[in-house]
Amino acid sequence: MSDFKTLKFLDRFQGLFRTLNIEYPILRKILETKLTLDQRRVPTILNDGKKREGNQFIRSLWIYVLFSLILLPFLLIGDQYIYQMTFVFSIIMFFLLTAMISDFSTVLLDVRDKVTLDTKPIHKRTINAAKVIHISIYMFFIVGALTAVPLVVGLMTRGFVFFLLFAFQMILIALWTIMATALVYMLVLQFLDGEKLKDVINYVQILLSIGMIVGTQLVARSFEFVNLDIVMQPQWWQFLLPPFWYSALFEVLLHDGGNRFYLILSGLGIVIPILSIMLYIYFIPSFERNLEKLLNSSQSRQKKRNPWYVWMGKIWSRGKESNHLFHFALNMMKNEREFKLKVYPAFIFAIVIPFLFILNEIRFRNLQEVSDSYYYLTFYGTLIFLSTAAQMLLYSEKYKGAWIYGAMPISDPNIITKGALKALFVHLYIPVYIIVGMIYPFIFSMGILYHFIPLGLTAFLYVVISYRVLNGEQLPFTQPFGIGQKDSALKNILLLIFVALFGGLHYAATLLPYGVLIFCVILLIANMIVWKITFRENRNRALV
Repeated sequence: MSDFKTLKFLDRFQGLFRTLNIEYPILRKILETKLTLDQRRVPTILNDGKKREGNQFIRSLWIYVLFSLILLPFLLIGDQYIYQMTFVFSIIMFFLLTAMISDFSTVLLDVRDKVTLDTKPIHKRTINAAKVIHISIYMFFIVGALTAVPLVVGLMTRGFVFFLLFAFQMILIALWTIMATALVYMLVLQFLDGEKLKDVINYVQILLSIGMIVGTQLVARSFEFVNLDIVMQPQWWQFLLPPFWYSALFEVLLHDGGNRFYLILSGLGIVIPILSIMLYIYFIPSFERNLEKLLNSSQSRQKKRNPWYVWMGKIWSRGKESNHLFHFALNMMKNEREFKLKVYPAFIFAIVIPFLFILNEIRFRNLQEVSDSYYYLTFYGTLIFLSTAAQMLLYSEKYKGAWIYGAMPISDPNIITKGALKALFVHLYIPVYIIVGMIYPFIFSMGILYHFIPLGLTAFLYVVISYRVLNGEQLPFTQPFGIGQKDSALKNILLLIFVALFGGLHYAATLLPYGVLIFCVILLIANMIVWKITFRENRNRALV
């Protein structure tokens, strides 16, 4: 095994570990084994399916260095630290939490340790310390990659005190990120067990992702331009947003901004990470006991079909073959945890984004003016997530089971993709459509309801265009997650232009007599043509 430099560095603190009653030689051996195994793992940020040699995590760090460059304008321009550093820490926390959820949740919830180490005479304190240090090593590298350039720039432009303060705050942020994630999992493990627990953990990961998006929006809305100055109005909910905790200390120490509001925020930034560590240590025994629940796997049970989906299946399918494939795709989407983790945050964001546009406009105009405008066309923002969902339809955790397509007596392979796209539309887009359609009339008027007809037709057209542009003729659920997700950024940008184009055409239609009606007819014909051309019958096509 390799003799890792991080372990050599850790050797200097072995006296501290012994003081804490941690068996250091065993701790070191566990960490050495974990780090060796990690060399085979490809981090999510580099997960493009290519085979690579060496430590892939270390090689992925250049991407974080690249992302860190977007922090530089906030460090170079202006001297309003509460504004500048809040955005800097928001971006850094976004990356850290994303890495924590996507790459290190499995380490926190790893039960393999229990199988291999619980049979050995090793104290649980040592095993838990190894788990936290293991994650901390990687967080140290990510934090280093994200902040190395900004720290140097901060040192050169803002001085040594700024540099020290920035570095100190990053240590606290890294600790808070690890502990906050661990405590959320502890709470979930406390109340649930078995398969239900695995599902809920999936939903917690989704909620954490959504929380990051909403938190970023709240941070952005905390500042207003007043006479060319950026002003923050203190609000109670800003105490709930960690980026403010850490940026406030810059105002207190560097700007003599020692008012009570900033002092409380600064205090939270120090107290909460320490409190989190104390809570984590206190609850470690129950956390370890509850982790055993993940080893329990309840028997799979036959669920009754939801009457809504049965009805939808009959409406959207022609014949039994098509109906079966519709429900097959529906079950795959509902049961694949990885699919839900990747698509559901975008699904929630699709519901939120039209209202974010409206809220943003209300900052400059009153609600009546917005209601009388064309701002209802912001409902085209709900289409953005459809390209992500259509792209993810290609992937599956059980992609090796794609041989089933070849074994089934399917008359036309296109029915598989058509059934999956219709299932996606029913399962993911119609709920968004209904929710937005129920709220918008209260903001605008009941008269805008008929504008939802072209929106629905556009969505049905957009989903098939997205799938064909992003996935070509490949069948759904036939690729492992990570493969082929590369090189799609440009295609996604082109698809976003499609959304803007449809919104623009809708606006133009409202300017003409019977324009919306004509637009609906055009969309209906376009749907028929595009779906027909996309799924021209090809009985000789290979199924897998």
